[in-house]
Amino acid sequence: MDLWIEIWETIKRNKLRTFFTGFSVAWGIFMLIVLLAAGNGLRNAIARNYETSSVNVIRLFPGRTTMSFGGYEKGRSINLDKNDMRLSESLKDNVAEAYPSSRAYGINAVRGVQSSSVTCEGLYPGSLQANGIKIINENGRFINDMDMINRRRVAVIHKQLKESFFQNEDPVGKQIIIGKMPFQVIGVYDFNSSRNNGSIYIPFTTSEVIFPPKYGYSNIILSLKNLDTREANDKFIAKLRVLLARLHNYDPTDDSSIWIWNKLDDYLQTMGILNGITLFIWVIGIGSLIAGIVGISNIMLITVKERTREIGIRKALGATPNSVLKMILLESLLITGVFGYVGLVFGITLTEGVNALLSSGGASDSMVMFYNPTVDIRVVIIASIVIISAGLFAGFIPAKRAVNIKPIEALRYE
Repeated sequence: MDLWIEIWETIKRNKLRTFFTGFSVAWGIFMLIVLLAAGNGLRNAIARNYETSSVNVIRLFPGRTTMSFGGYEKGRSINLDKNDMRLSESLKDNVAEAYPSSRAYGINAVRGVQSSSVTCEGLYPGSLQANGIKIINENGRFINDMDMINRRRVAVIHKQLKESFFQNEDPVGKQIIIGKMPFQVIGVYDFNSSRNNGSIYIPFTTSEVIFPPKYGYSNIILSLKNLDTREANDKFIAKLRVLLARLHNYDPTDDSSIWIWNKLDDYLQTMGILNGITLFIWVIGIGSLIAGIVGISNIMLITVKERTREIGIRKALGATPNSVLKMILLESLLITGVFGYVGLVFGITLTEGVNALLSSGGASDSMVMFYNPTVDIRVVIIASIVIISAGLFAGFIPAKRAVNIKPIEALRYE
């Protein structure tokens, strides 16, 4: 108790110096928590945007040649058809499923006096996960195999169309007119302009009959397997380009002939950027903390210098080196610990407050850029360990200097 009282009296004699020294530690911990929370907010947002859709998918889109090849002039349109679907058999080691889709633009949808021009898209049941489509009403569903086999006239509409046509009614089981044909609504999904253009989804087999495509499929989705690295993914894409070029008779290096959107590659690039941001955040946060530790160490050196005569008298009266070492280390640990935990509490309070503010806007299935910007308990434990270690480290050099003071020299010190 006497030791803690003495340390407290020493701190009280230098209140302003102690405050600014401790503030640097508090600021370092505060910035570390806030920056890590911000990084987690970005990472959580990316994970949330990907959680409803498969990552291992690619899309093929029809394009136009930009090179002459095999006697054909450049500018030739390349369309996707059933022959492209057969390529999945040649790539069965890496292609789990293939789903074509067809689109009919500018179709008139009507219910009562309400009407809207929509895009009608024919899909397979497997497109639900591949496209990241999320059904939002409890009674609704997506297209299933029986819809495909029987060519049922059923439709999954987006949220905005539901609000326009049905207001507060449950649309499931009710009919709308698409084109000139009645369709039964079986589900509602949340509209997200980053993933689709607000299409009405109907079974692909039904779309082929009612809205036969004039220029082939609008796109083909390939669900991939056994491709977990960028190297394997790049090798597969190169092989796919060669097969597509051979099938449609265009230059394999002409990437504009058939556009390939590689979602796995996008995902890996995004995660690589996030990992870089996280590393940068740790470097900045640790740098801020080190600056605070150096500040405390310098102040403790000044304190030891100011108390040289006192320490010399203590040692002359029989104080052991361990008691002197403990006194300096505990003072350093007290300043670092108190101010460090203040910074920790303020950092966590701020991040939790921002998270509560973002959550108060209500959950949304749309793409988000920032989500749940908080830190987990592991980061708090690590920060606590860092605070304690920083306090001991900051006080070690001044404490060693105090231990090495010789009583005779200390008594002559002015």
